[in-house]
Amino acid sequence: MIEFIGATRQDGDNIAASPARLLNLYRERVGNRMVLKGVPGQTVFVDLADVLGRAITEVGGTLFAVSGNGLYSITSAGVATLLGSVADDEETFMEGYSDNVTIVAGGNYYVWDGATLSTVTGGAFSNIGSVAYLSGYTILTEKDGSKFQWSDIQDPAALDGLQFATAEAVDDTLLRVLTHGGNVFLFGKSSLEIWALTGRANESAFARLAGGVFDRGLLAPKLAVDFGEGMFFVGDDRVAYLMSGVQRTPVSTRGFETAVTEETPTHCFHYDVEGHKFVVVRFEDRPSWVYDISSGEWHERAVGNDLDAWGVVGAARAYGKWRGINVLSGIVTLEGVTDLGGTIVKKAVSSTFENEENRFKANRLVIRARTGFADLGRDMNLILRVSGDRGVTWGPPKPRSLGDLGEHETRAVWRSLGQFRTLTAEVSLGDNTDAPIYTDIALDVV
Repeated sequence: MIEFIGATRQDGDNIAASPARLLNLYRERVGNRMVLKGVPGQTVFVDLADVLGRAITEVGGTLFAVSGNGLYSITSAGVATLLGSVADDEETFMEGYSDNVTIVAGGNYYVWDGATLSTVTGGAFSNIGSVAYLSGYTILTEKDGSKFQWSDIQDPAALDGLQFATAEAVDDTLLRVLTHGGNVFLFGKSSLEIWALTGRANESAFARLAGGVFDRGLLAPKLAVDFGEGMFFVGDDRVAYLMSGVQRTPVSTRGFETAVTEETPTHCFHYDVEGHKFVVVRFEDRPSWVYDISSGEWHERAVGNDLDAWGVVGAARAYGKWRGINVLSGIVTLEGVTDLGGTIVKKAVSSTFENEENRFKANRLVIRARTGFADLGRDMNLILRVSGDRGVTWGPPKPRSLGDLGEHETRAVWRSLGQFRTLTAEVSLGDNTDAPIYTDIALDVV
């Protein structure tokens, strides 16, 4: 018995060095064993008239979303109401408190006060880049500039031209503001400054923390998220970081950094599943990379038989469930075993078993799963492919049955797989069911 399947580590620059991948699967400990569990699917919560989902948030117990150029409120029954129009901008940010929802899009600043959507002007600058909220203050950054300003307390529409400061410890352009733990985090292209409340009012409300300047910026405006216990961001060095207080910890792998370098990351957001807190780095043109903060492991999220880019670009918890905004499919609920009615293809690529000095015969390979619970009206199938060159090329698919409903002792067994110096396995499950697969397998070799 060997622990054969781990987290995603595959590096697109050098697949053979570490072929391991988890696609639409993540690892979870059950007793003294590890299992692979399927990611939550997508079910339609509400269709929106405007396509191109931009942002989503929950404020005062109500779900709000920006899709296209429309701001919507959404009830627990999935009824959407158009509240007004904003600029259609991929870099749309939403915040809020009480009855106020604040939106930044296309350089404009909007406030929904519970009755009216208004475009707010004035203040220290008019070209707005991002928005955050802290202790009654709404904080705005200057788009393509280095200033940030804050509203009157408890009044996001009141901007005083004197209530601003400049992030000037480094000559830099601000991309994003986030707040966490009572502090303001100002992400620039090449630096990060941390400011805090002073206890004074008006133009003296904020001051930079002593030592609160870091030589690390943000790769793009949407690539940072506050997940509650801390923050996650992709730095200008294309490394993923967790931020706790003022402590910054790199958590990316070489494979993630290659993906960020070669492809186009567009959004960061987070959601929770059964005690797992996942942070998503969504890409335009490949599967998302997803970091499990509870385990410190990565997996990937994709859609369709071709494992295309995941369409969800943001998430918020509302009405007891996690809701996502899909770039093309409105608001979805992150649950179930299908993606909008389609199959979620789950695939795991193992680490490599090797004996470089002598060839070996793989006489038998056995995989176990939680079987007997899938009511498909037929057997559930697991498909195996093996590689003798560390995942560069693969042999033909070899399906095996995992049994039907009530058949709890079924194992998937493959015999006489051939001779190898190195053996890498890929298993895939395309059935619409959640059947946790044990990561330790029996491999008999001679």
